[in-house]
Amino acid sequence: MKKILLSLMLLVVSGYAVKTFGQSGCSNPGSCDVVLTGVEIGVTQKNCNFGGNPNKMEIVFDLKFKLKANGGNKWIFIHSYLQSDYPTVQAPPSVSGFFPCSGGAQDPPTAVNGGNLPTSYGQALKSFLNIGLNNNGATTILASNGYIPDASVVLNSPTGPAANSPGMTVTKTNLPVQAVDSFSLKNIRVIINAPCFIQPANVIPTPIIVKTDVWSTNASSVGKAQCWLGGITNGFNDPLINANKPCSSPRTYTLNISTTNLTPTTLTYAGYIDVNEDGAVNVGDIQILGGTFPGFVAGNPYFTPAPTTYPPYSNTPGIAEKPLLFIATTPLIFNSISTPKIYTQAGCIALPVGFKSFTAVRNHSNVVVKWETSTEINNSGFAVERNINGVWEQIAFVPSQATNGTSAGALNYQFIDLNNTKGITQYRIRQVDIDGKSKNSDIRAVRGEGQSGGVIIYPNPTNDGKVNIVFEDANITRDVAVMDMSGRTVKQMRNVTNNNITIENLTPGMYTVRIVAPATGDQIVQKIVVNKR
Repeated sequence: MKKILLSLMLLVVSGYAVKTFGQSGCSNPGSCDVVLTGVEIGVTQKNCNFGGNPNKMEIVFDLKFKLKANGGNKWIFIHSYLQSDYPTVQAPPSVSGFFPCSGGAQDPPTAVNGGNLPTSYGQALKSFLNIGLNNNGATTILASNGYIPDASVVLNSPTGPAANSPGMTVTKTNLPVQAVDSFSLKNIRVIINAPCFIQPANVIPTPIIVKTDVWSTNASSVGKAQCWLGGITNGFNDPLINANKPCSSPRTYTLNISTTNLTPTTLTYAGYIDVNEDGAVNVGDIQILGGTFPGFVAGNPYFTPAPTTYPPYSNTPGIAEKPLLFIATTPLIFNSISTPKIYTQAGCIALPVGFKSFTAVRNHSNVVVKWETSTEINNSGFAVERNINGVWEQIAFVPSQATNGTSAGALNYQFIDLNNTKGITQYRIRQVDIDGKSKNSDIRAVRGEGQSGGVIIYPNPTNDGKVNIVFEDANITRDVAVMDMSGRTVKQMRNVTNNNITIENLTPGMYTVRIVAPATGDQIVQKIVVNKR
């Protein structure tokens, strides 16, 4: 078949304003009639340079899709390939793929008949995603060695002697009005044999094009593919979505959707309040944004020029603190791309743990990370995470001081990180509940050892129209304005409480950044240069 950017996720429900996807590719409906819609992709975790290989990454994602309800779909199999690895055994006028565009039941793909299926986890030049579902009654995931047509093929699964997706689950919900079954798979883990989609600032990520086959059969003839849909074109890192929910009142969001595609197309986008906080768009979630953006092409992104409110919910108690979800698609792909849940920044976020403060301050070769909680409910503790060069890693776990994880009083925590890196480092706290659920705090950034100045702007010059600003003092509210050489204000952010922000979509030229602390009147002015791309 939820940011090589992977993001495989969720399903669209009635009332969903974004395009619902229908049949594509090459199909044989047979008696089980494979009709696939509502494919959505959304990454939850990525590990770059997997195994020390810069051309390999490991991705964890969720996937949702709808399949036409039919009793013939008792066994369902999904195979996804990088486009360059897609089978080419069928000759025109069928398709360049494994499954033909006509004919009766046929042998399914295997590791040896041209199907390009893997016999080991993460095998190069093979399909990277292989899922088998036993759809007899309650749907279950087949074990990694449970591919019935070829026992040597390794599936993505949570069980078996070669389990490779721990925690992977599947649920199915029948939607009788739509005559479809809704499938939701979580915690799928795959290895992609390509560079990570976190690129240096001056490098445009390569769009990842994926080809997917889906086939199904009756339990009585599981050795034959009776129905299939082949050659589905999926996108995994395009459109690229960056969203943020600043710590301001009333609540706001910022949104930037861009593409690396040089073919002009129409972007369809939507935003939702995730009322039940499950990371999916469901009945009861509240749509706050929706529309189309024609002329969507590389260099012409859709973005909100300033933090945007979503009345009346921006300050509605019990709703304003709920996370947001953003979804985008173009006609060039079969699926949509979704963001992970976008929470309000720490310090104003309604969590089982109430954060009073969170700071990270450099002291020579150490960084002192401190946080204070006002309340804790069923809290296991805090994972301290650090980001150097674009990769987040856990560096410590600090258990909760609260008795049985619950406290109504203030508690103070501290962790000292030996960090002598010369560049910017980011820190965040991942609060973990006793039941294993977790939520990330806001991000704090610190200068590198030896870097001076109360404000650091980097990269400067910039080659992609994006700069990051780090404030040494995280306890001050600031107004930030960016002006071009004529004195015209092109970007403006008020009441900034985070100690690091990103300014994007600057065209080539020279700019002045003015940073003002309204409470004291202190002002800092710096020049930045944006080079031609």
